Amino acid sequence: MISKKYMVNVNCPTFNHVNYIEYAMNGFTIQQTNFPFVCTILDDASTDGEQEIIKRYLQENFDLEDTIVARTEETDNYVLNFAKHKINPNCYFAVLFLKYNHYSIKKSKDPYIMEWKDNSKYIALCEGDDFWTDPLKLQKQVDYLESHPECTICFAATRLIDKQGKKQYGRIPKDASRLKDVLTLEDFCYEQFYVGQWAFHTSTFFYRSELQIVCQASLKNFPYGDLPTILMCLFHGNGYFINEPMSCYRQDSGGFNSSLKGNPSKAISIERQLIEGMKWFDKLTGGKYHKSVERRILRCECLIEYHEQGRNGWVFLKPQYWPIAKMQGIKTTVLMVLQTAMPKLYRFAQSFKHKLHK
Repeated sequence: MISKKYMVNVNCPTFNHVNYIEYAMNGFTIQQTNFPFVCTILDDASTDGEQEIIKRYLQENFDLEDTIVARTEETDNYVLNFAKHKINPNCYFAVLFLKYNHYSIKKSKDPYIMEWKDNSKYIALCEGDDFWTDPLKLQKQVDYLESHPECTICFAATRLIDKQGKKQYGRIPKDASRLKDVLTLEDFCYEQFYVGQWAFHTSTFFYRSELQIVCQASLKNFPYGDLPTILMCLFHGNGYFINEPMSCYRQDSGGFNSSLKGNPSKAISIERQLIEGMKWFDKLTGGKYHKSVERRILRCECLIEYHEQGRNGWVFLKPQYWPIAKMQGIKTTVLMVLQTAMPKLYRFAQSFKHKLHK
């Protein structure tokens, strides 16, 4: 096997995370490892001052004058800064400041970071508004996958926090009692699709880089990347769950899920694409997990009808959608119905809830 220059490539896409990106970068630089790792931070032409925060962080914490290691590069698409951390000898940053927003024109950023992905044995993920809290996260995940070649991906628990990072709401997974340490594709499909539990958060994903091609290829069938990454990794091996909080996920911080709240047409489009992705997966696996896939498709259909009817909470009380109402819980269902039947009372309840969280 060809040796890799880095053990891990940490992939960190970020956009307009001016208030959060420093937490993410701190989570990378505190990692205590016995191997080199490189963090590829892709700022997608932020307009909120995030690029200035990253530049200052590089100047203060990385050796930009090291003529052997550090380098800069400019193309029509980006400006690159590559350097080694001043104190942590195993930590390297490859920061790419994109000159125009790639997400808005659906242009892939992957070609810019293949130099580091191809030279790394493992891939770790963490978006710019989330952050790692365990300084041994990478070391623990590497140690396990190195000694268990049958495992392709590793996860950990995640704390749920508000966007200011002042309030903790819970954790992902919410209930880990049913989860095994070693998970199969069947285990994941049952938990994520049939039970409806959000099993793992992207900020803890850690997988073998040899699977990046198949994960990327499967993305065309899905509206977002974390789901096909899990499915394809578990399709080729087992997963390992570390039941310890290793990261924090900020809710309502302007990420993908937040963008859907005020955009019903986009939410409907996402659900329809997800249905097609689930059908593709069902065909790929020969219907082996059909019962779980069918339940996930039912949830998509329920949400499509919910948005098509102007966020009508009564939809969840239709007999065919009772399994979905049960999945999301009585409290959530009652609130969604209340939002439709008594909007003023609902707004008052949400306002009161918000004040309690402050």
